[in-house]
Amino acid sequence: MAGDPKEAREEKVVGSSSTAAPRSSTVSSAKFEGHWNWGQTRFGPCSFDQRKIVVGLEELRVNFLWVRKKSESELDDGFEDKVKERGLVVRDWVDQRAILEHGSIQGFLSHCGWNSVLESICAKVPILAWPMMAEQPLNARLVVEEIKVGLRVETSNGSVRCFVKSEGLKKMVRELMEGEMGKEVRKKVKEVGDAAKEAIEKGGSSWHNLNQLIDELQARRNDN
Repeated sequence: MAGDPKEAREEKVVGSSSTAAPRSSTVSSAKFEGHWNWGQTRFGPCSFDQRKIVVGLEELRVNFLWVRKKSESELDDGFEDKVKERGLVVRDWVDQRAILEHGSIQGFLSHCGWNSVLESICAKVPILAWPMMAEQPLNARLVVEEIKVGLRVETSNGSVRCFVKSEGLKKMVRELMEGEMGKEVRKKVKEVGDAAKEAIEKGGSSWHNLNQLIDELQARRNDN
């Protein structure tokens, strides 16, 4: 989806609780009702098994958009036919930010690359964190434990990053959609999203800090 071009080429998935299937990767023509954005799904220090997502999407009965890299292996035979009434698999770039900002998106399954975290917060969409590599576990900890705008998928051994079972994935999707913890993070992400919007508006803290930096750089340039 959007953001860093590298992140944009990673796999992504969007899904929902509605029975109406999204038939397009563009927000303007897709019919989303409570959809999920299942984030980039790549492998890292802990091997990624795409079957976990396949099983989860089949059994959870959520509407979704799954954006995958063209180079990724094919999905199980018959999967796309099984879910064609409520889901779409796209093998191309799509605009992640535009999709997250669609009012029907209810959750974002993400490996927690920083661009994806920022876009999800600004869109006020709660995150289901599935960190894999590099700084992702740190970002996931920030999302779940510090800012508290998301939940974390259950791993097989309880560690921050390791193998995820389809049962654990389904459990946490349901919790984020229907559970008490889900209600709390949904409320929190709206608060943080509003604060982020205010920060970048004229007179906001980010607006002020950026202008202050520009003024300092201009002053140094003039001194030289």
